[in-house]
This record gives sequence, structure tokens and C-alpha cells, in this order.
Amino acid sequence: MAEKKSIYTIYDDNKEDKVQISESVLAVIAAIAAADVDGVAILKGEDRTQISRADARTIAKVAKVRIIDGCLKVQMILNIKYGYSIPDVSQAVQEKVKENLENMTGIKCDSVHVSIADVMMNVPGKKNSK
Repeated sequence: MAEKKSIYTIYDDNKEDKVQISESVLAVIAAIAAADVDGVAILKGEDRTQISRADARTIAKVAKVRIIDGCLKVQMILNIKYGYSIPDVSQAVQEKVKENLENMTGIKCDSVHVSIADVMMNVPGKKNSK
């Protein structure tokens, strides 16, 4: 059975022109924004410099974005690099994802929920623990 894709339509002021954005595109934006936060290890500890266009669909699996009542609601499951503060990294992810989604789409982001699934050891760019 084919997966149902949700599409969000943005109209111009005159309701004549429109832009359509799928939730999967929003998930890619959220995942790339999260990967840009120091301390986040999205896929098996891969560094954000290794993210390519081919990886975009794969990394989008860490984010689920829904459009409810015209606002974005984001849920993310991330890995964190060992030696980083989980609350600090999570807050930075929330801020970065919200900012990027709103700037790129013009849609208000209501919430970004972050769950930490694992702590990754021996990750390139790992912060030294004290």
C-alpha cells in the first residue's frame, strides 16, 4: 500500500499563486538543521559534513513533521555524541529546527520535541569529556 503524503499549500496574498510543500520535505529541513547542531550524531555517529543529497531521505527518518491547524509540529529522535550535555544539545536542536523551518517555509513552528535514542562513542568531532 502506498504511503499517504500530506501536502501543505501556501497561497500568495491574492490567492492566485501557490506553493506546495510535502511533509517529507519539511522532515528533511528539520533533520539537516538538527545535524548542524554541535553534539548531534544523526546516523550511526556520522558527522554532519558527510551528509549528501542522497542521505537527505534517510536522515529525514529521524524527524516527523505534521501540519496541524496551519502550524508545524515536529518530533525528532536523535543520537548524541558522548561528552555533550543532553539538555543543552536538545535545546539548541529545538531552536535551530524551529528557526530553519520558519525561515524556509514561512509556516509557524508550534513545537519541536526531541528524544535522545543513543549516546555515540568515537564520533569524528567528538567533544573531549572532562
